[in-house]
Amino acid sequence: MSEPASAYLTTAETAERLRVARDHVLALIRKGDLPAINISLSTRSKRPRFRIPVADLDRFIAARSVPHRRYSRPPRRQPYRKFF
Repeated sequence: MSEPASAYLTTAETAERLRVARDHVLALIRKGDLPAINISLSTRSKRPRFRIPVADLDRFIAARSVPHRRYSRPPRRQPYRKFF
């Protein structure tokens, strides 16, 4: 079964969603951190055309999400005591 075209994002669209540069998205794909599909006609193409499945992008974001922690101030230092 084929998925609708809207289920895939280009590297530029992915970069826009992540608010990073397109080169950073390409680096994540090359490292293997972000799953992608190469849709270029030639497998030996010098310029691959990647598409990122939306579900994989959502999993990528969820895996790197940091739980929200309430900021607490460090305890206040006691004033110095004069011994003399």
